[in-house]
Amino acid sequence: MMIESAVLEKKLSDNDLIGTPIQIIIGKRDISAGVVEIKDRLLDTSEKIQIDDVKKVVSKKLNF
Repeated sequence: MMIESAVLEKKLSDNDLIGTPIQIIIGKRDISAGVVEIKDRLLDTSEKIQIDDVKKVVSKKLNF
């Protein structure tokens, strides 16, 4: 599913308002390579990680 630019900007803006601490960004090229991007909005950092590691990385970042 393609998200139009204006819709994406609105969704990202909504994340700012509700204080979403982590974003998981899934792109076509990344998913083909078996990775996703994790953006830590509090630290303003991002990293690409293996899909199998998403739960572990997010849990660690959220201190679960």
